[in-house]
Amino acid sequence: MWGYEVIGEVESIYIADPSRNIGFGSSEYYVVDQNGDGKIDPENDYVKLGSNTPDFYWGLSSSVSYKDFDLSLQFQGSQGAEVYNIDPIYWKSQFGGRLRSSF
Repeated sequence: MWGYEVIGEVESIYIADPSRNIGFGSSEYYVVDQNGDGKIDPENDYVKLGSNTPDFYWGLSSSVSYKDFDLSLQFQGSQGAEVYNIDPIYWKSQFGGRLRSSF
């Protein structure tokens, strides 16, 4: 997964209208200029952030029954992903990219 490297979140006092931001943070980030040309562009400033594909998936299930009582447990997970891709969760949510345009 490729993207911009960030070094921190912009504080609300440096934003022209901090009331536009929802939540605790400003939702704006300081981006690292990788080649030092003073411009942030995808051709020169993207870096490899890591892989969002896990090395392996695991699962464990168990069931116990005694007379009229049944108990079943199931656990599952993944191991080895370096980046969590939250975009599908955000775009399918109630906000879905409309946060900035709704003001």
